[in-house]
Amino acid sequence: MVSTQDSQLMHIKVDEALSLLPPYLQMQNIKTIKDNNILIATGPPELLAKLEEYLQAIDLPSDDSMQQVLFLHHIKADDAANLLPPSLKKIEQVVLKESNALAVKGPTSIISELESYLKKIDRPIPQILFDILVVEVMYQKNKDLGLDFSLGAGHNEIGFTPTADASPLLSLRFYLSP
Repeated sequence: MVSTQDSQLMHIKVDEALSLLPPYLQMQNIKTIKDNNILIATGPPELLAKLEEYLQAIDLPSDDSMQQVLFLHHIKADDAANLLPPSLKKIEQVVLKESNALAVKGPTSIISELESYLKKIDRPIPQILFDILVVEVMYQKNKDLGLDFSLGAGHNEIGFTPTADASPLLSLRFYLSP
């Protein structure tokens, strides 16, 4: 059996009420009359009763509305705003990039829920730090004068070539035949 029920909301807008519906109450046969702030639902009587009970619970005067700035320490405020579940995105929020915070306005209960959620996700990102020191030690008893002199035993070669840090003004290479 299918029934139709209309509910006039007194304290919240019908669009807000629709966005706050939990998944078990998401019905496709819900229409709204925005001018009169009325929600019309069609469905089984037991589901309509649950819907009415939920609407009465959320359609409360907003005397408990508050504004608060929630500072974040480890994640960016933009990222936090994108990570919010749909039920917490429905309050007014402004991302304050310069101070890495969210300015929020809404019912106290939802803001405290939001604050609790942000504490759970605002954790330091684990990092691994590697300290690496690469050292090349060469022990030689020579003085770098800008030229390398080498004697090749297998090729009977004597060569003068500039070193890497000297300017190549002159390069001489002599070959000795056996």
